[in-house]
Amino acid sequence: MTIMAPSVATPHVRTVRREQEKRKTKQMADNRKDRDFTKKVVTTLGERAHFLCSNPNCRRMTTGPHSNQDKSLRSGEAAHIYSVNSKIARHNDNLTDEQVKDIKNGVWLCRDCHKQVDHDEITFPAGLLIQWKKTHEAFVKALRSNPNTGTLRLIQPTIDEDIKAREVLDYLDDRRALHRDFHLEVPSHVFVSLQETRRELVKKKSDLEYSFLREEIDKIIKSIRQFLDTIYDIDINKLIYNQKDKDWMKFENSLSTLRKVIGFIAADIADKYNLSLGSELKKIIPKN
Repeated sequence: MTIMAPSVATPHVRTVRREQEKRKTKQMADNRKDRDFTKKVVTTLGERAHFLCSNPNCRRMTTGPHSNQDKSLRSGEAAHIYSVNSKIARHNDNLTDEQVKDIKNGVWLCRDCHKQVDHDEITFPAGLLIQWKKTHEAFVKALRSNPNTGTLRLIQPTIDEDIKAREVLDYLDDRRALHRDFHLEVPSHVFVSLQETRRELVKKKSDLEYSFLREEIDKIIKSIRQFLDTIYDIDINKLIYNQKDKDWMKFENSLSTLRKVIGFIAADIADKYNLSLGSELKKIIPKN
C-alpha cells in the first residue's frame, strides 16, 4: 500500500496566499472606511450629546481629565444605527455608503453600550436607537436651559420622564376645553379639541416605554374616549348652553366628570415628578 505524504505548500504558494489574505483584509478595511463616519461627524455627534451616552438608562460621561495635563480621556463612540458590517446587528443592504456614514445614521454611546447594541438587534432595534437619540438631544437642550439648577440631578435616567411629564402638563394646561366656564363653551369646539388632545396624547404615550407616566397618559386617553362615547348621540352642532336642556346637562355633567378625572391624574403626575401645575390645571383639581 502506498502512503501519500501530506501536501506541503511551497514557499511560492504560501507567499501567494499571504498576498491574497492581505488584499482581502485591505479590501474589507477600505470598504469599512468608505462607510465610517468622518471625524467631523464623530465630533458633532459627541457635542450634540454633550458627550454623554445617549442610552437613557446609562448617560455615562464619556470625556474626562487625563493624568497628562495636555491630554483628555474619551470613552464615547459614534455608533451606527444601521451598521456598516453585515455580521453586526441592524445591517441594511438598501443604504448607500453615503447614507450609512451620514450623521442621521449615528448616535453617541459609551463603549459598553455601543458593544451591546451592535450585537443584539432584538433588544436594540433601529427604532429604539433613533428614539434614544431624539430623547437625549431634547434632554441636552433641557440641561442647557437650566445650567445652574440641579444639573447633576438632571443627569439621572429619570430626566426622560421628567421632561415628558412637564410637556404633558403644559399641554393639558393649554387646552381650554378642560377648564373654560361652561356658559362660554361651544360643544362642537370641545368635541374637536378633545379628539385632537386624544391623538396628541397617543403620540406622547408611544414615545414612552412602560412607566408610571405612560400609565397615567393612558388613563387620560381612555377617559376622553369614554366622554366622546357618552355624548355620541347628542347633536353637538346644535347644542347651546341651556341648563334646562337634558342634552346640554348630559354634555356638561360628562365634561365635568372628565375634568375631575384629568385633574386628579395631573395632580398625581405633578406629585410624582415634583413638578408645578399651571394656573388653568389647578382649577380642575377636585378640592377633596
